[in-house]
Amino acid sequence: MRFPMLAVLAAGLSLAGVATADNAPCASADDARIVQQYYRDVRPAAPPPAVGRLFRMKETAVVSAIDAAHAWGVRSDPVFFDQVWKSIDSWGADTRIGLVFTSGGLHVWNFPSKVPQTWETTDLLFYDMYADKGDGVHGHITQYDVDQIWALQLPTKEEGKFTRILSFYNTQGDLIVGLYVSEGTKAFDPRAVEGFERTRELLKTRPRACVRD
Repeated sequence: MRFPMLAVLAAGLSLAGVATADNAPCASADDARIVQQYYRDVRPAAPPPAVGRLFRMKETAVVSAIDAAHAWGVRSDPVFFDQVWKSIDSWGADTRIGLVFTSGGLHVWNFPSKVPQTWETTDLLFYDMYADKGDGVHGHITQYDVDQIWALQLPTKEEGKFTRILSFYNTQGDLIVGLYVSEGTKAFDPRAVEGFERTRELLKTRPRACVRD
């Protein structure tokens, strides 16, 4: 008999609404120079949590430092969050991805999963997500705590191969959960890439967060 693995993807309820644009850290010009050089010369397609720890940056600062062609992030709100996760539902319940979540932005967990689907208990206060028809990972996200959503398509050293990630961040700039569609040159589920592309296009209907001068 299999038991579902419970992963707390986000905790707490914010009753104050969505934070202002100044709350989550964005990259400075110097941050951008350092991060872009690292991705270009040292470790292309590196997962952002590792880069954030290396340079002691919040993860939203790392992803906002990447050029817009490879990283598009937007401010979230409960209505848009609903649109984004419905898009994720369309990736397919049997589609395989990796799930990454953190504790306090420091301790990272990464494990294989099927795409978590919106559950019938979802309401205006939080979203329940269950993978593998309830036999896989399940947890909940308070949509008011999601401040930014980023779609990353980071090129590797091999032409045509990418690390693809859809990430959700809180108002402090820490990762809540990341959906890893492909990582480096490892094998991936083509259905996940197709779904990711649709969701990335949805994000591109909104202005990019953390625009530098």
